[in-house]
Amino acid sequence: VQLSANISKIGDAAFEGCTSLSKVELREGLVTIGNKAFRGCSALKKINLPATVQSIGTQAFENCKKVSGITLNEGLLKIGKKAFSGCSALTKITIPKSVLEIGSYAFSGNSKLKTVTFVSGSRLLSAGTGVFSKCVVLKKIKLPSKLTAVSNKAFYGCKKLKSVTGGSAVTKIGTSAFEGCVKLTKVTVPGKVQTIGKKAFYNCKNLMDVTISSKKLSSVGSKAFGNIKNDADI
Repeated sequence: VQLSANISKIGDAAFEGCTSLSKVELREGLVTIGNKAFRGCSALKKINLPATVQSIGTQAFENCKKVSGITLNEGLLKIGKKAFSGCSALTKITIPKSVLEIGSYAFSGNSKLKTVTFVSGSRLLSAGTGVFSKCVVLKKIKLPSKLTAVSNKAFYGCKKLKSVTGGSAVTKIGTSAFEGCVKLTKVTVPGKVQTIGKKAFYNCKNLMDVTISSKKLSSVGSKAFGNIKNDADI
């Protein structure tokens, strides 16, 4: 499918369930991709979004199971809820610095997603619940410098996650944010954190070294560090 240059919006569910659609050419001038626009296009292999796209709707590319490459360009402002959830062939994603908001479960369950990169100078302020949950081969993450919270279940069940850095503006680590990240051995709680939610690091069975650098920490939820290494140093 090749869309003409004068199309500024792809409507809700425009191509939903088109299981034989293997290629789509999106042209400059496109601004908005609607909710469920390409949901379930199970033969689609690659997504190149033009630099004019500002908003990707809820579930826009959900369950596009053969998509292995996605190009997001500077100028994108919003990635909707579950926008790329269930893209089980996706191996890497780069989030442009222009993105301000990522919705809940936007990349959840992407079982081959190894690399997530936030471009230097990222303006990201918020990322929703479970944004990278169950990305089971994700090994490391550097949180953007303007992000104010690690959301509930943000990295829940990321079983190979070993390194978490950055996040200098984070004031809250949400409920179950890193629950079940069994490869985490060392964590530094950033200096501005005020709240650590319940089960935030629960069942991080190999977590040995926890450094709390924040002097503003006022609340630690129940079982926040439950079931980590028995001899862990906090």
